[in-house]
Amino acid sequence: MRIPALLLPLSLLVSCGAPVVQGGQVAVVPAAGTHADSPAQPAPPRVSPAATLVAPAIALQVGVTTETLLSSLAILAVEDATKRGAVPVDFLRTALTGALMDRGFTPLGRGFVDGKVKTFPGGPSEVRIADAAVLFFQVLEWNGKHMQGKGRLQASGTLSVYGPGGELLHQARMDFRGALKVTQMSGMTPRKRSNTLTGQLLDTLLGGFPAPPPL
Repeated sequence: MRIPALLLPLSLLVSCGAPVVQGGQVAVVPAAGTHADSPAQPAPPRVSPAATLVAPAIALQVGVTTETLLSSLAILAVEDATKRGAVPVDFLRTALTGALMDRGFTPLGRGFVDGKVKTFPGGPSEVRIADAAVLFFQVLEWNGKHMQGKGRLQASGTLSVYGPGGELLHQARMDFRGALKVTQMSGMTPRKRSNTLTGQLLDTLLGGFPAPPPL
């Protein structure tokens, strides 16, 4: 499935929780989450805190957003638009699921979602799941060959969320350039370096993301 890349001026930076606001800095507000009402999910990999990172060069452009979303999210398979096979799409999908759970959302089971997708031949906006929003992450650029060795990652992509009727609720483009501190890398395993960078990338991607409905 493919959606066109989101190309927006850098002036369209919006704050989390605002409908569409020009200017201001995007903030990430983690929240405790629960996981119920959906088929069982495997435990997502835990990503390391972003505090061990050199301040990355990032840009998040949010073109469309809303104040809140439905708590149930159908997270579609991550798309590798680079077509080079280097993007860890399954890992990103699982890590994204965990990050959204931490923010208070209830992701539906992967098998359930994939089964539903097969019944809709169109793109992500054509997928219909009752009482759930549909989330689609498309990776446009990925250079992760130095994640475990030199602790560096370059990536860009678009995140789109559609309502039960196919209406666009949230869309953002992310450009990420992250690098670990040399002093921190010596105490990290290669896997931890990769997980730490992935955690920073997801924090960036979900900056300005709508909140779940209040309990």
